[in-house]
Amino acid sequence: MYINKDMVGVNHTYKYIVINYSLFSSGTGVNTFEKWGFEFMEWLSKCEIYKDYKIILNQSSEPITNAGFQSNQNKYLENYKRIKDLLVNRDVYLISDNLNKQFKNWIKFEFGWNHLTYHFHFDIDITITEFLKYPIEYKTNDFNKKIITFNGSMDNEHKEFVKKMMTDLNLWHISYWSFGDDSNFGMEIYQYSKNLFLIFNKAIPLISKSFLYLVTETVCDNFYTNTDIRIDFMSKMGRALAFPTPFVVVGNFGILKHLKELGFKTFSNWFDESYDDIEDLNDRMNAISKLVENLKNITFQDQLKMRNEMLEVFEHNRNILLKLSKEEKKLINLEIPNFFNKFEYEQIDYKIMETIDINRHLIFYDKHLDGGGSTFGINALKSENVKKHIKGNTLEICSGPGFMGYFSFINGYSSNITFSDINKETKKYIDKTSDFNGFNHNIKFIESNVFDNINDDVTFETIISNPPHFKTPRPDGYRSEHEKLISLDENMEFHKKFFKDVKNFINENSSIILVENCAGVTADDIIEMTKDDFKVELIEYDKYGWEGESTFYTIILYLLPNN
Repeated sequence: MYINKDMVGVNHTYKYIVINYSLFSSGTGVNTFEKWGFEFMEWLSKCEIYKDYKIILNQSSEPITNAGFQSNQNKYLENYKRIKDLLVNRDVYLISDNLNKQFKNWIKFEFGWNHLTYHFHFDIDITITEFLKYPIEYKTNDFNKKIITFNGSMDNEHKEFVKKMMTDLNLWHISYWSFGDDSNFGMEIYQYSKNLFLIFNKAIPLISKSFLYLVTETVCDNFYTNTDIRIDFMSKMGRALAFPTPFVVVGNFGILKHLKELGFKTFSNWFDESYDDIEDLNDRMNAISKLVENLKNITFQDQLKMRNEMLEVFEHNRNILLKLSKEEKKLINLEIPNFFNKFEYEQIDYKIMETIDINRHLIFYDKHLDGGGSTFGINALKSENVKKHIKGNTLEICSGPGFMGYFSFINGYSSNITFSDINKETKKYIDKTSDFNGFNHNIKFIESNVFDNINDDVTFETIISNPPHFKTPRPDGYRSEHEKLISLDENMEFHKKFFKDVKNFINENSSIILVENCAGVTADDIIEMTKDDFKVELIEYDKYGWEGESTFYTIILYLLPNN
């Protein structure tokens, strides 16, 4: 996939690169980041164009949880160290929502990075604009539910607790709710997963018709203590603060205390918020259950009176959201000018390589360079009747990214591999595979039209090729020049040149192994072309794992004596 400006952007004016991804999140983000992030950072570490640019790791949209890496310590610390090593001697900024001093010190002294705080989900310009449009004072005489709660995924213990509480307290009929793909207000989970904001924005009228917003935060566990409070504020909390509705938070110990430290007000004047002071998760959940049960039983008139008394709190919290957002953005812009103007970003011209795994070795390539070598090319070499002919110093001609050559080398059939291709673009993939797997001393690449640039003082014991194998152009043309290059051998010009020159690079003990398409160049074509100089052995016809209509064959040629 291409890295676009939503994931990675560059600001040339102020010389910084922004990586907008959750590389430090509690699970999913890191695992996803492994698919492209380390590859990108490795490229970035070697890129001369950006060597003086600051690196901005924007982690503000997902929580950085101590609990996440504590429970998977080895893996996470390994990933962190890997990032640190790739960004060594670079000016790096980590932007997160974490205010914990221990965490900031860890980032500074363990990694040498700068840390900036930004509560993405408290940003009124990004996440809660629609909620702020709703007036502080609105008609409250149409309450038709006591509680509203959103639970988009059910992979957390505290959400299962809320679901059980709904049954234990008989709340289902007096609540708006969603649990996974089940809800009573007509919104399916796929909407939630595809667009986090959609479900909330559509639910605004439902919140206004509910007396109490039961907020289930992203993180709720027992990892945090009085000396190490770590609060993860996600979109749920931001919307609860923006909307004029009282809330109870099913989240980490101390979350209300932390809100107050940021300047927000909560609702201790109207109901018992002592659950926030309870460290043990189960005890905290039980206290929340008792509170919800009490609030459930209050009359409509008490609800109305309570809501009207809270108007000052609602207005205050909106003002704090506005203030907090402006202050955090101001501090960030001092260090990273124009950070919030994404239109200043320029897409980085970088493409993540595809890979296939051969015996725990990664082969790097791009789809447009794969002429079938990753499937029928490799599979043809797996045949017992073929692989026994592969040996010694090997040349893969028309190599592309080198699927067949690397397969032969990794499996120990070939001792050395020379790759040759007319397309110089393939070299970076050959080199990447060689560097990544430590093959540097046994691998060579030559840009060449057939044998033109290959020195004839070298003799190859094996020559392998999945060449262009259509001698007539496609009637409907080609989607790209790459497709034409890897498939068309018009009038068999490649094959003619190949068999004319190959004799200079082999001896009587050498093997030539060709994988061809029956619909293009036939076995009879090759036999007729080579009958005077080569002994020809047609191995087999097979699809070799190809899912299309084509059938292929493998043909092996040996130089006749005195040629």
